[in-house]
Parts: sequence; C-alpha cells; structure tokens
Amino acid sequence: MELRFSIHESIRGKPLKDSGFNLGYGWLTIDATWEDAFNLITVDGCATSSALNSDNRKEATFESRQIVMVDIDDGMSILDLFDNEFYNAYGAGFYSTPSFTPEKHKFRICFVLDYAEKDAARLRRITRGLLRVYEQADEACKDPTRIFYGNPNCTIKESTNRLLPRDIADYLISIIDAEEEEQLAAMQHTPRVDYEMTDERKKKILDLLSTIYLGNYQLWRNVGWGLRAGGFTLQDYQYVTQFLMSKKTPSDAAAVWRAGRDDGAITMGSVIHLLKTHLGAECMKEVAPITPLVEYFNLSKSIKEKYNL
Repeated sequence: MELRFSIHESIRGKPLKDSGFNLGYGWLTIDATWEDAFNLITVDGCATSSALNSDNRKEATFESRQIVMVDIDDGMSILDLFDNEFYNAYGAGFYSTPSFTPEKHKFRICFVLDYAEKDAARLRRITRGLLRVYEQADEACKDPTRIFYGNPNCTIKESTNRLLPRDIADYLISIIDAEEEEQLAAMQHTPRVDYEMTDERKKKILDLLSTIYLGNYQLWRNVGWGLRAGGFTLQDYQYVTQFLMSKKTPSDAAAVWRAGRDDGAITMGSVIHLLKTHLGAECMKEVAPITPLVEYFNLSKSIKEKYNL
C-alpha cells in the first residue's frame, strides 16, 4: 500500500532556529510505501507532513494524512512502549529523536491509518484521541499539517507492518466526543465563582486559553459567553479565538458575543472549569476566588461569638 504525504527536501533533521529555512514553503507531496517513508525519515532524515495541494504548508492546503505521530519526551521508556498493548496492536513503528539519552528516552511513535483521512477536523480528533491513549505525549502534536522532523541515520528505531484501522480511528474520535459532551454539561452546571478580575488575573486567563485548542463550536461559544459574564472584552474573545478554533474569524466571535446568554447558566466559573479540565486543577492556583460576602459575614459572626466580641 502506498501512502501520500509531503516531505521538505531541503531539511535533514531538525534545523537550527537561525538556519533561515522557510518551513511554510518548499514542500513536495509524494507517494511511497511505509517502508520507503520510514527510510526517508530515519535514514535520510527528511521532515514530513500531510499531503498538500501546493508547496505551501498550511491547513488551507491540507489534502489528506495517513501517517500520524505522537512525541514522547518524558514519562515513558522504549521498554514501556514494547509492553504497550495499543502500540503492539496498531503501532507502525517508532524512532528516537536527537535528544534521546539512555537516562531520558525521547522518541516518536508512528501510526499508519489504513485509509487516507481527508477531513482535517476528524484528523485533529484522531490525534487528540491518541494523546489520551499516550498521556505522556506532547500535547502540541494536534495540527493536521504539523511537521515531524526526521532523524538522519537513526539507530534506535523499529518499523512494523501494523495499521491503525478506521474503526479504531472512529473509536479515538468517540473518546474526544464523549470528553467534550462531559465538558459541555459541566460548563452549564458549574456553580458561580466570584473572581476579582484584576488586569493581572485577566491576562493569566487569556494566556491559559491561548494554549488550548478546542475545535468544538459549543465549547468555544461557551468560552465567549463566560468571558462576557466575567467582564472581559470582545477583543479578548477575538484574541483567544485564533487559538481555540482553526476557522473562526473575529467576525464569527463578534456574532457569538452579541448573542451571549444572560441567564447565568454560563459564567466565568464555566471558563475556569474548562481551563482546569484541560490544563489541570493547579493551573488557576494563584487566582484565588474572593470569599462571597455572605460567607464573610457568617465567618465574622462566628469569630465574634467564639471570642465573645
């Protein structure tokens, strides 16, 4: 079976930051077997991406993808990989990255779909599903046209003839669908939390939102409504939209903002809950909630009674 993907003929290994390579252009879409593709990556060291309909690598030129990879930089060894059931069932191979050391294994797990995925949104969800299977993996590996750099003359590697079938790809998508349904339900039933929205805390929340990709209209919409309820501006929502969604424009964000619901179902607490779900409970640790006034007065009353004040 031949696979369709793109390579950058000028890049061997990971280029230095000051190398002058334009990573957006110079891509060539080719057809090759997985064996030949793996040699291009691990012997020649070619950088690869999805099949593109031009030499310009961006989501608008995405054609299809069949080779999907996840990066492991910490928390898993190659011996662990050999014992991993999912890899042993569906993994097409792995190769070490240049920063691999015996003490800290860094490597890339490869999967080959048994079909060419032509829907960028589905591909993104398949990749996100793999990141749920491999929680140690780098969360950044979700872009449909993401570059994966090769490793010239790599010696620590394995190639197999295993494929990841469509029904398993659908299962990976279902993991993300279920996760997002839970998040939507939770956002609509999150108790109101009163935060003192100082400029510093607003910036913190916007910075955290800019690290997340949602790709789900309802979740994105709820973020906008929650920000609106929390005293943020339309410009704030338009800013984070470029990270939360791939095809939503500032005009789209403005339309959602104007249609915001004011029934209290979506609040700033909903946004905080979403952040904690994606980034961990500690992400908002320094953003301490204000004690509601009723609790403050009750606390004051109990202290006075305790000490006969």
